Amino acid sequence: MYEDGAADDWTTTLTGSGVIDSYSVTVNGGVPGGTGEFRVITRLCSACPGVDPLSAIPGTAAQSGLLDDDDGEDQRVDVVLAQPVFVPQTVWLQVQFTTAEAGVVIGGEPTIGSSEDAYWDAALPASCTTWFGPTVLANFGGGVYGSSGETITMGPAGQPHRVRGQPRRAVSGVRPQ
Repeated sequence: MYEDGAADDWTTTLTGSGVIDSYSVTVNGGVPGGTGEFRVITRLCSACPGVDPLSAIPGTAAQSGLLDDDDGEDQRVDVVLAQPVFVPQTVWLQVQFTTAEAGVVIGGEPTIGSSEDAYWDAALPASCTTWFGPTVLANFGGGVYGSSGETITMGPAGQPHRVRGQPRRAVSGVRPQ
């Protein structure tokens, strides 16, 4: 189920680790004037899934309901966990789509917490340092929310550049080490 897609690191404002009860990701259907639908499949991981495929955090996997594939509007997908989940300070959001046109909205620096300018792309399984070059930050839009309701990381939203269902199309190279 998670053999494809992409993942991005999110460093929260937690000190070391803590408990969350929800997370979100901002997506776009990618079809001009689209009349179809798609789903988003997500989970949080404790490490880059390209390096450690067994790093999934139990209790965080989810699949969205049907979303409109029209590219005219970004959509926020909220995942409310069945019960609070203990997570490390840095988590990786892994996302996959049921269509190749849909994708994650990306943008600038997170407004709360932080993220490295790199992401994992399933087309480059051993690399967690894929990036878009010096002008577009590889940060997924979304957030992680603590069990008391506080936002502990919030990525950028509403940025024009998007990672589609096959993010390797947008990759301009692997970030130098």
